[in-house]
Amino acid sequence: MPSVSVTQLQQLQQKVAALSPSDSSTVQSTLGEVYGTLQNAGFAYAGWAKGVVDQNTIAGISAMQFLTGTALAGLDSNTCKFLTQPQIDQLKIDLADAYLRQLTRIADGSSSVDRDINGQEVLDIHQQGYQENDLPIASWTLDAVFKALLQKGGQEALEKYWAGLRDTEGDYFDATLFNIATWQFMKNQAETSPDPEIRELATE
Repeated sequence: MPSVSVTQLQQLQQKVAALSPSDSSTVQSTLGEVYGTLQNAGFAYAGWAKGVVDQNTIAGISAMQFLTGTALAGLDSNTCKFLTQPQIDQLKIDLADAYLRQLTRIADGSSSVDRDINGQEVLDIHQQGYQENDLPIASWTLDAVFKALLQKGGQEALEKYWAGLRDTEGDYFDATLFNIATWQFMKNQAETSPDPEIRELATE
């Protein structure tokens, strides 16, 4: 079971708050350390986030490629954006801060946190982070998947999917299998869903 003290979360928040997007190497090393600390404490989402920061997992590399590609294409926006490294690093900083704040809220006044974020919470974190950086949530790699799951099976389906995906930590063979299953689900939705919005989302 994951567990981290609120005191330690506050210390990690201070490290994130001190970061500047103009210093990319420090952003990467510090966020890698922050997420690594949480991953070692049993927080599986931190493994996913660390893969994005370090760009050393298939999931992490895919997420970054999707972000930059959809921003450049102007997906779900009237403006095409070429994201600079400082802009990308600012998004990483804001997402890390939002994650730490969410874990603190989960503690709800107790001295420690003993669960990771659920599906609704990871969605909230990304909506907040992307909005703060003037980016459409459609540039998040799981946005279309979550929308399709919500329309097809509701919140219960989303939470079940997220719990399985999160706990792979974004790496190793089980993460690859989950990514293949996700691709197959979206392909099926693009071809068979009676809802035109879902078909469009799945095609994206």
